[in-house]
Formats: sequence, C-alpha cells, structure tokens
Amino acid sequence: MKKIKKFDLSYSSKQITKYLKYAKQILNSGFLAESKMVKKFEEKFSKFTKIKYSNFVGSGTDALEISFKLVKKRKILLQTNNFFAAHVAVENANKIPVYCDIELNTLGIDVSKMEELLKKDKQIGAVCIVHTGGIISKDILRIKKICKKYAVLLIEDAAHAHGSFKNKLHAGSFGDIGCFSFFSTKVMTTGEGGMLVTKNKYINKKIKSLKDFGRPKKDSWIRVMNGSNCKVTEFQAALGLLELDRFKNRIKKRYKLAKRIKTNLNNSNFKIYWPINQNSCSFYKLFIEHKTLDYNKVKKELKKLNIPLSGQVWPFPLHNQPLYRNKSLKKFINTDIFVKKHFSFPIYPELTYSDVDFMTNGLKQLIK
Repeated sequence: MKKIKKFDLSYSSKQITKYLKYAKQILNSGFLAESKMVKKFEEKFSKFTKIKYSNFVGSGTDALEISFKLVKKRKILLQTNNFFAAHVAVENANKIPVYCDIELNTLGIDVSKMEELLKKDKQIGAVCIVHTGGIISKDILRIKKICKKYAVLLIEDAAHAHGSFKNKLHAGSFGDIGCFSFFSTKVMTTGEGGMLVTKNKYINKKIKSLKDFGRPKKDSWIRVMNGSNCKVTEFQAALGLLELDRFKNRIKKRYKLAKRIKTNLNNSNFKIYWPINQNSCSFYKLFIEHKTLDYNKVKKELKKLNIPLSGQVWPFPLHNQPLYRNKSLKKFINTDIFVKKHFSFPIYPELTYSDVDFMTNGLKQLIK
C-alpha cells in the first residue's frame, strides 16, 4: 500500500554542491557567525519581500520577543488561535497578554472584537496578528487603520507566510514589524532561525541592539536595552541563501498542490479555507473542514490508509493552555469551532500529484 510521509525535505546534488561551496568560503574566512553571509542573506531577504530592513535572529520566537520588547505599554493583544511561542515571547518581554477571537473566513483576528478591546483597555500597546497557514487576513487594511487610530504597534507573525502577497505587499510589510520563522518544517528553512523586518529606521536600530544583548553598537561593552543573545551562524545564512534561490519554484509547487486538493474535493461538502483577494499564498497549510467529521475521526480513519495529517493549528489555543487557562475569561467561540473541526494534509513540495490524489480519494471514502 502507498504510504505518504508527514513531512519531507530534499536538496538536489547541485544545491548540496552550492551549499558546500558556501561552507568552504565560511571556513576559509575565519568568521563563523554574524559576518558576510548573514549580511548577504538579510539583504536578499529584504529584496525578496521589498521591506527595507531585515534582521536574522535565532528563531521566530526571538523575533516576536524582540518585537514585544519594543512595545512601550504593558499589554500585547494576541489572537488566541496561536502557537504558545507567542505567549513565551510575551512573558520574556515582561508584558501581559490579552486574548482576542478570530474570524472564520481567513482565520485572522476578529477586527470588531479587537477594536472593542483597544477601546476598553488603554494599557494595550501592540496588536500581534498571525497569517495562519500563509493566509493574509481579509481585513488587513482595516486592522492597520484601527491600530493607527489607537496609536498601537501592529506586529505581524508571518511565521507561515514567506511568499504571501496581498495588494502586491508581502506579509510583514503591512504593520510596523514582521516576524518570520525558518524552523525546519516552514516554507523556507535555515534549520532554526527567524527574521525581523521593518520599514522604520528607528525601529531597525532598536532591533539590532536587542538582538545583541542590548548594546548600542557592535563590540560595545555597555548595555542600553534589555536585549538577549539572538545572533546566528554563517552556516544558517548560507542555507537561507540556498532557500531563496529555489524559493519561487517551491511556492509554485505548493500552490499547485493546494489547487489540486481543492479541485479534487469540489462538490463533496468539504470547506476549504482559501485566501481572499490575495496575490499569492505560501500555503504552509491548507485547512479543510466537514460538517460531520472532526479532526480525531479523520486522523484515525486515514491512518488506516497510511495517510498522515499535518499538525493542527492549534489543538490547544492560548486560552485553553493549562498554564494560562482562566475560567473567568469569556469563551472564544470561533477559535473553539476551528480547532475542533479543521485538518490539513501534508503539502510540502516534495509530494507528487499522485500523492495528493491518493490522499483526497482516501478522504472522500470517509463520507461514503
């Protein structure tokens, strides 16, 4: 019986040769971290996203933490359908989280509820939104306008959204700061790593300091900010350069796989979460729902056919995390609906169209 891998990542012999060439250059240079390769990767990432400043850091969580440290007020507004890394970053930045529900069209933050919270709580200094699965919120321009109205920073968690464009603007360029992750399973990877992007020269200067212990400049022996050591190696940057070289083809393949899943499931009562008026989408994940099937049922039955599901987003949202749960909090209805019902097939570029057909045929068997 055919068996689908949950995740795969491969490099051609040509790509491996190119990486080894980079590695040799690094070893011959005598500088193994924060040198020419890192600078080159930052510059090329800025060129790709069309966002002026890019700063390569140790992880996507580092990127969020640095962003939150730039917030002057005590509270950060988070959409509750979120990975707990966001909460860890809030804690490390010595801030307080405020949760908000999502909308069920593009899985962005619920704008009306967001504005209610901003109106009610003057201690909120930033809103952090998530481009879930690579989908940019249908309300992104309204979100930006409201943040400006209440004089709060707009921080974009774009961990899923490398290559996602809306109105010809790349994810991460709508707000004040964009945060990317390069974890191994992401749309592009450096093994571990993250990137902070901004168009603001003043914010960029602060990011550089916070990334390097809070020094005012490189090699300084004093600290002026509560920064951390978020620096990266030249080898990670070399892998990032390799990823940028092959990125467009991999994004195109993801789109084709997503489109095939969508087409295969037409007229079968499955709901597909698809971008609205979006130029391109990374399709880090493609979310699927069915009225009579929940995640656990789908997972159990497809496992019998050697078809895995990719990870949920997220099975325990922030308000249901044991560490953060508070019974006095109101319910987050849309988030609770989404986390129980949605599921995702693997959608990495190494898959074939035959793999997709096998998975969707297996799924359709469940509703017969």
